[in-house]
Amino acid sequence: RMNLLIYPTWVTQVHVASNVFDEYQDFFREMQSILSIVVSVLPPARKCEAMLWRMLPVYGGQATHVICRDTDAITTYREAQAVQEWEDSGVVPIWLEVKSATGKQSPVQKSFQNQVENEGHVYAVCRSVEDIESILTSVLEENYRHVED
Repeated sequence: RMNLLIYPTWVTQVHVASNVFDEYQDFFREMQSILSIVVSVLPPARKCEAMLWRMLPVYGGQATHVICRDTDAITTYREAQAVQEWEDSGVVPIWLEVKSATGKQSPVQKSFQNQVENEGHVYAVCRSVEDIESILTSVLEENYRHVED
């Protein structure tokens, strides 16, 4: 309900496994009807795969902004202020993929990287805290230099 109040022009999308939907379909249908929430019913996932469903709007190409959160995390006005500040700043999104020293990207991860880079976002594969600090420092310095110009 808070999403509808705080982000009235945004679409709230919930991804749910078919077995969960079947058990709680009255609840999900009520959410669709009353709150205009889009409910995507997907086949049951293996292991932690369902946690990645939150990124589906990014792959769909229709969303200009995506906020990923757990369903039990309530949207707040403070968060909305931070989102608005970020939107107004002109700072590009930064995607960090953290890997071990020997970890390799999967084909899906490479495809995702290509997609977000094509949209003008920054994407980096980091293998240490120093990598993360370095990319954040350089990107933020460049972004804020651009915003101040």
